Order: sequence, then C-alpha cells, then structure tokens
Amino acid sequence: MPRKDGKMVCLNHPELEMIPQNEGNEGTFHVIRLATLSRHGRIEMTNKSTGFDVYSCRECGYCETYLTAEELDLLRKK
Repeated sequence: MPRKDGKMVCLNHPELEMIPQNEGNEGTFHVIRLATLSRHGRIEMTNKSTGFDVYSCRECGYCETYLTAEELDLLRKK
C-alpha cells in the first residue's frame, strides 16, 4: 500500500487516504480461521486463526489486508 505523509493511500487514487474497516473501533480487527480439507473433501475447522486489518478506498473499493501487530510479533519469533 502506498504511503503519503505517513498515511495509507489508494493505489488507484493516490490523493485519497485509505480508511480502516473496523466499524469505528480501533480495538477491532478481522479474523480468518484456519481449516483443513479432509480426504473426503469436507472442510474441518481448527481452533487456530489469524488476525488482520482491512483498509479500503471509499472511491473505488480497492482494499488491502495487513496482519495485526500481534500476528507480526508471532512471525518475528519464528
């Protein structure tokens, strides 16, 4: 995601700041649950998940996802 003056801006509209999709609450984030595909083609959900933040352009809807700070810390420790 391009940055301009310390703000995340749209790839298609570099004059527009991307906005976080967090319902106006900075403490919220999105989660993707980890799943496995069984031999029989069934999806089995696990108790593991990954947290991420979503930013989008209000003009064109372009969006990008970024791991939360906590997820980045876990990656750095591996």
